[in-house]
Amino acid sequence: MKLKALLLVVPLLLNSCYSYTPQRSVNTSQSQDQIQLKEQMDSWIGATKHQLLLKWGTPAVTTSDGNGGEIIKFEKLKRAYLQTMGGYITVVHNYSFYVGEDNMIYHWKYDRNQRQGM
Repeated sequence: MKLKALLLVVPLLLNSCYSYTPQRSVNTSQSQDQIQLKEQMDSWIGATKHQLLLKWGTPAVTTSDGNGGEIIKFEKLKRAYLQTMGGYITVVHNYSFYVGEDNMIYHWKYDRNQRQGM
């Protein structure tokens, strides 16, 4: 009987020690990161393909934009060890720049993919 009572009380005690971070602060920092990324990427609008390649280096992929220009894609890998998952996670950040026939950047796109393992 005492064991049952203990099993009921312990989770309640542990729960009272849990610190809660409001979702609002998490969203705020994510919004700040998104704003910063947008500002950095927007700063490339109007820059030349040459300027982009000098700063970013060799692209991972270059394809047609279907309108006489190019889409230049860069990939940046970031790895982290997550003890809770018992392994590594890799996040692939994809930065795509759309370059017109005049060699000027007119659009950008960002996305990321994450995968577990090496």
